[in-house]
Amino acid sequence: MLGEYTVVDPSDERNSLLERIANILQETCKDGKKKGLDDVLQEIDLEAEYDKGLLRNSDMDWFLLELLNEDEDEKDHTCPLKTMIGALSKRRKGKEIDINPLVSILLGKNSSPNETIVTPFDKMQALVKWLREAKGHPEVLEGDGSGMKYRKTPFENWGLTVKTNNLLTFVPTTKIGLCNLVKWAKTKNLKVRAAGYRHSWSDITVNNDQVLVSMLPIPKAENIPSLATEIDENNELQGVTLLEDTITEDGVEKRLCKIGAATTNEQFRKWVVRNAFNEKTETWGDWWTIPLNVILVEITFGGSNAPICHGSGIKTKTLSDLVAAIEFVNANGELQVVDDPEQLKSAAGSIGMTGVVTSITMKLDPLTYARMVPLKKKLALTIPPPAGFDVPDGIDMKGVTEEARAEAFKEFVDRCENDYYVEYFWFPLQKKCWINNWKNNGNPADAEDYPSPAKARNQAISIFLSGVLNSTIWPRLPGRFQVKVTSAFAMLVLPERTEENPIVTPLIDALHFQRGIHNMRVRDMEWEIPIPGLKSDPSKPDWSVAQKAWWAAIKIFYQRYNKSNSDVPMRMPLEMRITGDSNIHLAPQNGNTHGTCSIEVLTTQNVDNDEWQGYMQEVADAWTNLMDDSEKPIHPFKNENGMMLHPRPHWAKDWANLTVKGVPIRKYCKETACTEQIKLYQSGLEEIAKSGGYTVEEADKVFSTELSRDMFSK
Repeated sequence: MLGEYTVVDPSDERNSLLERIANILQETCKDGKKKGLDDVLQEIDLEAEYDKGLLRNSDMDWFLLELLNEDEDEKDHTCPLKTMIGALSKRRKGKEIDINPLVSILLGKNSSPNETIVTPFDKMQALVKWLREAKGHPEVLEGDGSGMKYRKTPFENWGLTVKTNNLLTFVPTTKIGLCNLVKWAKTKNLKVRAAGYRHSWSDITVNNDQVLVSMLPIPKAENIPSLATEIDENNELQGVTLLEDTITEDGVEKRLCKIGAATTNEQFRKWVVRNAFNEKTETWGDWWTIPLNVILVEITFGGSNAPICHGSGIKTKTLSDLVAAIEFVNANGELQVVDDPEQLKSAAGSIGMTGVVTSITMKLDPLTYARMVPLKKKLALTIPPPAGFDVPDGIDMKGVTEEARAEAFKEFVDRCENDYYVEYFWFPLQKKCWINNWKNNGNPADAEDYPSPAKARNQAISIFLSGVLNSTIWPRLPGRFQVKVTSAFAMLVLPERTEENPIVTPLIDALHFQRGIHNMRVRDMEWEIPIPGLKSDPSKPDWSVAQKAWWAAIKIFYQRYNKSNSDVPMRMPLEMRITGDSNIHLAPQNGNTHGTCSIEVLTTQNVDNDEWQGYMQEVADAWTNLMDDSEKPIHPFKNENGMMLHPRPHWAKDWANLTVKGVPIRKYCKETACTEQIKLYQSGLEEIAKSGGYTVEEADKVFSTELSRDMFSK
């Protein structure tokens, strides 16, 4: 169900709020047009009213209907859109809606033959059917002697950018079984690669005519929406085991924890919350957590570690930097453990080149509590335009004085250097940004599980329905309309708080503040841009580089949009996080001792591929050619250790077909941006192979991809 709603007599306070909204909508602007939802948003903090209980989910649906109907050019809605409006209208009246027939109607004949969005009920049925009917392979045996479950099925990644012809897809549950699979594949001269939820836009994961190891049951890996499941105690590749071992780093005692490679972020999050929260006393106690993570909960630890994913905050590195030991099935089909700190610099973020990972031992911090005060602030005063910047038409600069810009930049610098978590979102055409910066000093006595289970479920369903819209209705509507609705609705539902009313929640919840992201497919290009030292004081970071990168992307969007409002390839947010450096050889942050501007542009799945590719290239050109105030190139530059630093792409994101200064990006990474790092990585692989009794060449024959052979092999 979307939710259970009943019609009740509203309170006087709620009545007053609804009357105020209605009055605004009846007013007339100076140009003679009636006011719309944008005007309501300027005058009333709807999210705050929602949090206070004065607005309901049904009201939020009404706001979506208003957005759908505000655009005079879109009065002739398609039949599926009318179906959605009718369903939302029904829900607004307090009636229950069954999500399954709604989604089925929306999909109808509008989805592609390969569409993998299914209703939650159908997904559960598919999972049950898979578990009952999956065949056991006669030659590849699990640890108990039974045939390993497998299916002959092609591979398609979550972003729908990579498709391959797998010979067979196996779903192992034992380490012995995984060893047997690698040995069997070697006899057939087949390569073996592993995948979880398949959140890689580039082709780092797979080959054609390979054996794929699916760390998750195939329906769970392939279908949308996501289906959260508990840890399977009978699956040796899942699980969380807190070890007795501790280590001290930077004066902090850390606890080692062995995590199965097929364990998901959501399973780990629940493990932390359940152990930290005492249901009898309703209080939070001492426990342990990872200090950083990606926002997504629908991702496995093996999947986020291999391509060296990261979180946010100048004091954080990457997930792979948290690895104290890694266990994998090597080229001999044997279990091997790497725990040597030097070898881990290659093994912890190896992009699958060492073998199929079975478990990762992570360094956990004592559980702390985030104090979140998310804000919505005027775009030009969030990260202000650089001095002398040609601000494009469409940006609200009213009241933005030089003094205000200087103060805004000072605040931005302070946040970059002192907040635990630093993240900025700008949704296209919006006058405000969403700022998700926070400190990690909350009082456990004030903490709550955030978002609550009910709100998390609502987030997941809302994003799922957005994904359905993007696969069915949105392609029939103009891009500018899609942007207007998506951006306005996103800003509407994102939270905003004050210092007097913060969100205090366990760190693990704050890291995963948004649930259900997996339920809406997107395209995503991300770059890691090194922060240089100030010319006036090289020992301090020059945050104007992040400022320049941020506004370069905004300017490119508006240059296109102002020329033709149908030219809107970016229909999702511009997002920027600040992170530290990394000790992992292949990490794009490696060597960035002053910090990293981790910046990305996203769009919906229905954008034309050529249009998106052109936009990505234009933004990539800007980010790899940033200029200082004297119009000299900022990159490359040497850090204090003499390492040459360049902007580098996030390995898992959308970058494969780009060029940098006219050079194909693979060549740019191999021969320019990552040359020193790749040599160190290769040396580490040689030591790891020697310890395991095989050669790097033998490992390449089993585990490499076309991309890894081209870029990372000698």
